Amino acid sequence: MERSTIVRVHEGLHARPATRFVRLAKGFESDVELVKDGKAVSAKSSVK
Repeated sequence: MERSTIVRVHEGLHARPATRFVRLAKGFESDVELVKDGKAVSAKSSVK
């Protein structure tokens, strides 16, 4: 099963919310990715 959700963050993902997002993503067994300009990275590791 695959599910995609688009969340638009016009101001960017700042450090404190990004840290919380990574913590939440790690709670899922599934893959969680962040995509910007067609480039995907795992949301389960530190966000740059």
